[in-house]
Amino acid sequence: ADQFSKFVVRESLPFGTAIPSEGVLRLRHVANDGIIFGVDADPAVSLILPFLLMIATLFLCQRYVGFKSPLLNTALALFVCGGLGNLIDRLALGHVTDFIDVGLPWASVGVTLNIADLTVAAGAVLFVVFVVNSLREAESRHPQPTSP
Repeated sequence: ADQFSKFVVRESLPFGTAIPSEGVLRLRHVANDGIIFGVDADPAVSLILPFLLMIATLFLCQRYVGFKSPLLNTALALFVCGGLGNLIDRLALGHVTDFIDVGLPWASVGVTLNIADLTVAAGAVLFVVFVVNSLREAESRHPQPTSP
């Protein structure tokens, strides 16, 4: 879905064009040389850092947790697949195609992202949910003594 959506944007929406021209949510064809959500970074960093994060996350999860939790596995799959979607762009094009433009009317900030970015973000949120659930389960198995 990520690669297909980027292909459609590159083929049908001229670079820099936004539809609609104004608004909170629009389609806008841009090239992202930085890292997720258009954060500026050196090209080498934007290529290597996401790859290292994927490898480190998988290694640490395998080493300390294992892959027994469907929630963790879903989080990791989203995180890795989103990262790979953007890695394919970086290797093939030298940049990532972004097209979902979100502007906040009350702030002077906005982001332009793609399906891979959303997938990485969803994976990160599910990972946090997994960690919180794991901590709660550990606490319920081994409650901390209360002070008198």
